[in-house]
Amino acid sequence: MATWASRTSVKSLIVRVQDRHLPWVVPSVVFLLTLSIYGLTLSPTITGFDSAEFVVGAYTLGIVHAPGYPLYMLLAHVAAHAPLGAPAFNVNALSALFAALSALVLYFAVKRLSGSLWVAGLTGLMFAFLRPVWAFAVVAEVYTLAALLAALLAWACILYEEDPSAARLFWVALVFSLNLTNHLAVVMVFPLLLVFLWMRGGKLIF
Repeated sequence: MATWASRTSVKSLIVRVQDRHLPWVVPSVVFLLTLSIYGLTLSPTITGFDSAEFVVGAYTLGIVHAPGYPLYMLLAHVAAHAPLGAPAFNVNALSALFAALSALVLYFAVKRLSGSLWVAGLTGLMFAFLRPVWAFAVVAEVYTLAALLAALLAWACILYEEDPSAARLFWVALVFSLNLTNHLAVVMVFPLLLVFLWMRGGKLIF
């Protein structure tokens, strides 16, 4: 009887520890594992595509090809002058950070929708190591910041769907506006976003 009670007590303790810490362990693993692997495969210098243009533009705070990507260039300018390494390496590392944060935000969005830690964790990791995502996460490019802002927009919409208040509508509008300052491809989702906002809280915007 004492042995059975002891085992029951240990199992109960394990369950309590898991309930308390697992919600933070899984997203931490998603972010740190993703960022570590990106770091191991990070390009140390400029590569093909627009990498050289973005590194030079970031270092000099110049203007790159249209639409100019002002938000990315401002953030990359700070990274290029960070005392961590060569400018090209630093800007490449910024892409890795954005991609890892994208996987983390995606985790929280999926967790909110599914209620499952494991589904959310697997989704975040699967996204992080998709070939296009990984390819742009190790070089100087705007697409990982675009992915992060898109994930934040999805997260803001999920929160607004739960509570269509003016405060949460503000965050949806803010994140969408930040998307526009980075990559104009987000305009393609604008009609769907309007329909969503009208269906959930039309009195706030119409």
